[in-house]
Amino acid sequence: MPLITLSILQTAFEQRGIQVFTNSRLDGAGKHPEGIAVKISGATTASFVFDQVLASIGRQPNTDELQLTTAQVAAVGATEKELPAASYRMLYQSFMENGKALVDQRQEGHVKLPVDKKSERLLGAALVGDHTTELIHELVLAVAARLPLTALQETVHAHPTLAESIWKLAKSAI
Repeated sequence: MPLITLSILQTAFEQRGIQVFTNSRLDGAGKHPEGIAVKISGATTASFVFDQVLASIGRQPNTDELQLTTAQVAAVGATEKELPAASYRMLYQSFMENGKALVDQRQEGHVKLPVDKKSERLLGAALVGDHTTELIHELVLAVAARLPLTALQETVHAHPTLAESIWKLAKSAI
């Protein structure tokens, strides 16, 4: 699974009132008294006037290196690209499985933890979604101190919180 999926990015934009048009072609753009006039065709054929326009041209989305400021991204340690595939296992949990995210109706996002297969040490972490920059701290400590996954399993996490996702993910690895 890529670090940031197109659906998460699209959902994050749309929740903030940003219109997203996929499978469409930009037929023209120009100045307009109220902003920027844009003509598109494809899945949607229409003309619009926008304050700002972001156009992505290509056949497939390339989100591997994308960093967002609206949908938070937090990461520490090694990434999937840096690790030999046979050396680790990836733990993954969507925020759709988290009680606090369900109550807050903010379920887009996830936690990914690469764990060394031999030592069970946490090698890194990648989090996407609301408040993930507030969740990364214990994972920074775990990676820096070269702690085993059991350290996260034995750490008490309050309920209901987003941080509980980290604990549940670690517990699921037993």
